[in-house]
Amino acid sequence: MKPNLMIVDDAKTIHLVMNEMFENEFELLHASNLSEARMNLKESPVDLIILDVNLKDENGFDFCKEIRNQGLTDIPIIFITASNKKEDVLKAFEVGGNDFIEKPFERTVVKKRIQTLLDLKNLQGLKSQKMNEESALSMLATLSHEIINPLTVIKKELLALRRREDESLSDIASGIEAAVSRISSALEKAKSIDMNDMSSYSEGIKIFKVEENE
Repeated sequence: MKPNLMIVDDAKTIHLVMNEMFENEFELLHASNLSEARMNLKESPVDLIILDVNLKDENGFDFCKEIRNQGLTDIPIIFITASNKKEDVLKAFEVGGNDFIEKPFERTVVKKRIQTLLDLKNLQGLKSQKMNEESALSMLATLSHEIINPLTVIKKELLALRRREDESLSDIASGIEAAVSRISSALEKAKSIDMNDMSSYSEGIKIFKVEENE
């Protein structure tokens, strides 16, 4: 699946050039003003934004701040402008931009910068996923410990129930013992889950599978 690249610029020539450069590598989302850019963000996932600094009656710096204030910190933003003022370059990074390109630009350089930012984004995503998995495993270990204690109490009570030799309670006791056995088996499986197993189950509701015949 191609990444979504949004180009925000009021110059038609920029959109034509970007189409020529990236139509085979990205799904391109075009916006000639900030209203269209906001609509694109609402309707589609965006993997990277190329943003003009000076739009008609609008400011790319303000839009970048707006995006970051909304919590969209993982979308790389590359500013593009005809200005080479040092204060504009500094401003681009101050408001949350990731890179700054001057017009006219070298196409191969732009491509390399875009790919570098997307690679960094993917790397950060993998790191975040790993941290989430480690957190889930830690929580699972804690829950397992918390469940084991009451199970031990239930097992002791079942033994006491068995000693009463009351036939009317036999089926109830057997059902409880079967349930306890399945929970205990599931907990043992939980203890053995490693990071690779966690990844394979992360898309489902169950973290581990319990066979019906256990």
